[in-house]
Amino acid sequence: MANRGFSTRNTIHRLYFFALFIAVCGFIMVSAGPFSSTYQVRTYAPDVGGLSEKDEVRLQGVPVGRVEQIRLDGDRVEVVLDIDEEVKLKTDTVASIPSTPPGGKVFVNLTQGSGDSPALMAGNVIQWHDTPSMSQMLGEMKRLTDKMDTLRVEISAGDTLPMPPEDSDLAEAFRNIARMSEKLAEGEGTLGKLLDDDSLYNEARDLMGSMQETFDTLNKGEGTLGKFLKDEKTYTDLSDTLADVKDIVQRVNDGEGTLGKLVQDDTLYNDGKDVVETAKEILDGVKNGEGTLGKLVTDETLHDRALTAIERVDSAVEGFEDQSPLSTIGTVLGVMF
Repeated sequence: MANRGFSTRNTIHRLYFFALFIAVCGFIMVSAGPFSSTYQVRTYAPDVGGLSEKDEVRLQGVPVGRVEQIRLDGDRVEVVLDIDEEVKLKTDTVASIPSTPPGGKVFVNLTQGSGDSPALMAGNVIQWHDTPSMSQMLGEMKRLTDKMDTLRVEISAGDTLPMPPEDSDLAEAFRNIARMSEKLAEGEGTLGKLLDDDSLYNEARDLMGSMQETFDTLNKGEGTLGKFLKDEKTYTDLSDTLADVKDIVQRVNDGEGTLGKLVQDDTLYNDGKDVVETAKEILDGVKNGEGTLGKLVTDETLHDRALTAIERVDSAVEGFEDQSPLSTIGTVLGVMF
């Protein structure tokens, strides 16, 4: 019985490890084997500067694949890139190796490409943009520093520097610099006056002094602007005024008060419109000779009668003026009685 139990446990352990082995192998095959969902593209570079197979491929800094193969192809290097299938690139995608410090991680960086370019297919060749590595830039800086040190030593020792040919562009540039220096030394031109004339400096200094005095006055709260900046009462009054204006505008918007009704109530507008229409009808009637006022305006007969009545009144007044007072009284009494 004991041997049978041991044999059962041993069989279970073997099956467990076998299943684990199968799972690991399946994971490796799916992730890196022929079942992986990737596609390959190629690019050609003059120098890959420390790039190795299995290094990362990044799209704008995000990992999207691996370097599958690196091999020489004449005077250039062929680099095969294994790109994740879900990553969609364009035919104008550009590959490069960003500058990295010594000992840093080297990788291939890709650009997305423009939106109107065709999609990149498996086996296509993409462009390569060569960027100087950090070691190359440091080497160039070192060579430049060495040249500057050599030039400094020659100048310190009084050695004559080699001069360019008279007809060269460099010699002409030296002559222009010399002429410019002479004009500056003589105080010609705006820049020469700035360098040679002390009055400009004195005026600038006086201006700065005046500006400083003005700032000091403002900081002390003097003057209208100073009080506005420093006096809290001014700020409070202005804030209260703005609050009152806001309240008035709000009341007008709500239709409160006479101004609010004028702005918000359509009744006043309608009444005014009715008054204008009524006045227009009245004027049209007067113009057409309707009613008493219309006849007064348009009927010339009334005008003639009025003139005749006025003439008769004038004649009667003149007749009264020609009679004596007694005759006038007698006439009046005769008329009355």
